[in-house]
Amino acid sequence: EASAPVDCPLEFSAFPASGGMMQLEATSPCRAGRVAVLHMDDLRIALRFDADGRIANTVPGAGRDLSLELVTADGVSATASLTLLDAATVERVALVWDGPVDLNLHAFEFGAAPGAEGHVWAGGEPDARGYRRGVAGFVSSFPALDGLGQSVEFYSFNPGRRSPVGRIAMAVEFASRGPVPQAPYCGGDPLASPSFRILRFNRGVVDRGAARLFEAAACDAALTENSIYLRDLVQDILVVGR
Repeated sequence: EASAPVDCPLEFSAFPASGGMMQLEATSPCRAGRVAVLHMDDLRIALRFDADGRIANTVPGAGRDLSLELVTADGVSATASLTLLDAATVERVALVWDGPVDLNLHAFEFGAAPGAEGHVWAGGEPDARGYRRGVAGFVSSFPALDGLGQSVEFYSFNPGRRSPVGRIAMAVEFASRGPVPQAPYCGGDPLASPSFRILRFNRGVVDRGAARLFEAAACDAALTENSIYLRDLVQDILVVGR
């Protein structure tokens, strides 16, 4: 990839949005179509400039008081800081990984079954109104781009007076291996046991989980539902009301 021109400025700003979210804006017309990486806490989230050299993304915040750095592929950086006053009320879980595999974070809200209403994941339809009202959560997905950044998925639930009381069951899916694992995602192949981390943001407090490995599955052996949605890899969320 050709480097950007020497005189290629980068403008970056960040603004609080409701529900512990951030609105990010960046401009660099000479970097149209290229990737920049947002550094937030110990997360690296890849974002792409559009055809006009702009980035406009809503990203979940990883805490209350945040210092952000946006770094372009050619090494130019800009910083921003903000405070998310409502971060302390939000329940948030992040799934983070680096390998060339597809993982999914799933939430089964208040007893929901797989595929039913209340099963929330990146492949479903986000319920923005439900999130604002505190009755539904949503998943934000940020894959690595052009070999830059980590792959990150966030599940966010914003409890309020209208929120149901109960359990949100969380699970991780190793989507690349599918319901009947095939090479290279099974057996003794290195991609059969990718590394990942779970981060939890509980009412403003960050729990940075240690790296873990998936247990490799046998090749050509159909997986049960419990082996597809791995619920023992991430703690559930308890909504107790406000």
